[in-house]
Amino acid sequence: MTVTLSPVLSFRRGGASAGSSPHCLKGLFLLLLLFFCFAPILSPLPADAKGPEEIVFLKGLFVKEVRGYGLYVEEESNRFHKDDKPTIYLEVDNFKLGVKDEQYHISLSLDLLVKDAKGAVVAEDKQIITHEYFLKSRVRDVWFTVILDLSGWPEGKHILSWVVTDNTSGKQCTKDMEIEIH
Repeated sequence: MTVTLSPVLSFRRGGASAGSSPHCLKGLFLLLLLFFCFAPILSPLPADAKGPEEIVFLKGLFVKEVRGYGLYVEEESNRFHKDDKPTIYLEVDNFKLGVKDEQYHISLSLDLLVKDAKGAVVAEDKQIITHEYFLKSRVRDVWFTVILDLSGWPEGKHILSWVVTDNTSGKQCTKDMEIEIH
């Protein structure tokens, strides 16, 4: 099986600075007060939930268009023809921000394992995206956009098993997506 990929790693900063006006301080006090009042009655995370120190995939979707982090038009189906070139949108979170030369450092890589309907690996492409960014401010909104060329793939159902590695912490996570080619 030939898997042709045209990967793109994209990111965008989110948020704005709050300033130090009295209204912001009152809002912060109110937020902290609400947190401490409601924290005891909130239910704990499920046993299988990842902790805040674990890198995670927030989303893995087939999309028609991507305009930025969280800005996409989702496909109606995971069924594609052999001549289609589906786009995959993957959001990651909880990666570690390193610090180098007084700048923030992001280092992520993405692998793809293609499995048949029984779960056996039929193709793999390691480090289809390996990228490092040096930034002046913190960034949390990171997404991958990958375009697949299905022309060499056999018809049938497959599983796309995406593996992202946080090269700063050495931690990984996996997101499986079903795809059907006809």
